Amino acid sequence: MNLAHLASGLRIRIMFLIDRESAKYSALNYSKFIMINEASHRLGILFLGGIVMAILSTVTFGLEGQVVGVIDGDTIELLDPYMKLHKIRLYCIDAPEKSMPFGQRAKQKLSELIYSKDLSINVTDTDRYGREIGDLILNGRSINLEMVRSGFAWEYPKYCRDSAYWSAQNKAAAARLGLWADRDPIPPWEYRKRK
Repeated sequence: MNLAHLASGLRIRIMFLIDRESAKYSALNYSKFIMINEASHRLGILFLGGIVMAILSTVTFGLEGQVVGVIDGDTIELLDPYMKLHKIRLYCIDAPEKSMPFGQRAKQKLSELIYSKDLSINVTDTDRYGREIGDLILNGRSINLEMVRSGFAWEYPKYCRDSAYWSAQNKAAAARLGLWADRDPIPPWEYRKRK
């Protein structure tokens, strides 16, 4: 065997190994490409799902029915046309607890406004107790806002971002309406903390 023949065989062997390594590298790159492509596809689906959930969380749905119970100044029971009973917590407001000063008056005021009447509710959420949270609408006006205007509920700062409620509360307090007749009314959320 001469040296040229040996060098030629060695060159072929080296080229074979290089090609084989290139093939491995190409296959590895291809599988990485597939994995990255699948991962980006999954992320895209998750991203779109997140967008859909964000949109749905801001969507309200309408509910109609007759008020069959007033639990307190910010919670009612509504019977829908399909005879399903809904417990509704009024959005954006917090009325005095029944055991607080003006608690019974707040319940009475809400009863005067809506008991046994047909109304619609813009439901925005469900609370941790399973109550639907919404804005009660009767003859085109917000009953929630009316409770604050009349001085029988506070604007609930933890959950409300509507400046109309803050403005209505300030006007009721300035006119000393409802619970604002008290020299130093205690907000219900502070009262509940003390209990």
